Amino acid sequence: MQLLNMKYKLANNKMMKSLTTTIFILIAFFQGFSQNYDFFPSKNYEKIADASGYSSDQVLINNLTSGILNLKWKKVEVGFPTGWDYSLCDLGSCYPSAPDSATMNPTDSAGDAYFICHMTFNNIVDSGYLKLFVYEDGNETGGDTVTFRYVTTPPTGIGTYTPKLISIYPNPTASRLNIDLGTSIIRSIKLYDTNGKLVLSDNNTLGSIQTIDISPLPPSQYILHIEDSNKKTYIHSITINR
Repeated sequence: MQLLNMKYKLANNKMMKSLTTTIFILIAFFQGFSQNYDFFPSKNYEKIADASGYSSDQVLINNLTSGILNLKWKKVEVGFPTGWDYSLCDLGSCYPSAPDSATMNPTDSAGDAYFICHMTFNNIVDSGYLKLFVYEDGNETGGDTVTFRYVTTPPTGIGTYTPKLISIYPNPTASRLNIDLGTSIIRSIKLYDTNGKLVLSDNNTLGSIQTIDISPLPPSQYILHIEDSNKKTYIHSITINR
């Protein structure tokens, strides 16, 4: 009887060790696919746009941790038709087109990372997309694909269409920045640093021309968000030099 008890205990210990090992393997497996971030409004951004227009669209990457988030990304595929022009910004840099890979600036819990896709359709009615694979440094298996997808419709009044002139000057600048939206009325102005932190905001603008004082801000690169009275957003990279 004592021998049977010893055999039962040994078998039970082996089973418990095997179960514990399996649990640790499963935890490590699922941790490899877990994400410390989510996307807003979605990782799949879709838009129907007027072919005569310009579009600037943002996907935020929200830091779900209380610490620093270090993100990298790779270009997966560019499926834009010939004649469309695009540029891309992430947290830290802007590019005339998507490079093969890049590393964003680190972001803490108070800020967000992002992609901003700037599109000019040049009156071409078509559809296209840009796919980017984003992942946390050291956890590429837990990454995800962000897609910007566009469908353009025939331009309205193409015979009389005139591109809207937008002037932001001087850029680079040392103390003041002038913003001229031409015939549009400026509704709000927001300036973000490369960590995605809001550093300047003005929601009391009324005209098409506005001058903002950026002298208190340190020299660096910033992202300027302008919203007009029609709730259209313009996004530009700004450099402060002294």
